[in-house]
Amino acid sequence: MTIDDQLAPLTTFLPLEELKEKLHLPMQLMPEPVAALVPSIVLAGDGPALERIALISQSYICDVQVSRTEFDFIDKSTVVNYRFTLAEHDIKDGDTVKGTFQVATIDLLHDLGGFSTQLSYAGHQRDAWLKQALGALPISVVLRPR
Repeated sequence: MTIDDQLAPLTTFLPLEELKEKLHLPMQLMPEPVAALVPSIVLAGDGPALERIALISQSYICDVQVSRTEFDFIDKSTVVNYRFTLAEHDIKDGDTVKGTFQVATIDLLHDLGGFSTQLSYAGHQRDAWLKQALGALPISVVLRPR
């Protein structure tokens, strides 16, 4: 699947060309080809919002902030722990539940003095997002011999 194919579902948040522009420099600086991406979608005042996009290569993770020009790179081999948090978030009007969002957070803890990378999801397709995230960053990353 191409990067454009992986970005297509995110066009509900931003136009494709704007997404590509935000990822252009991080992808250009990545020392290896980007193999996959994992969006971080959070609940904002108006509902789900795209907060970050993690670019994943064979050896690196690049965490790109979507709202501003900010990104960082980290070696995947520094990931020593995956912490999963799964929940439901109800949207209420008084005592009436107007809707429910599935939420998930995967904290990737690194062996660099408490540094972490956070992947987040809020929406109605959490299982598909988890499959995408774990396809891009399989748990075997932390199960390798040291």
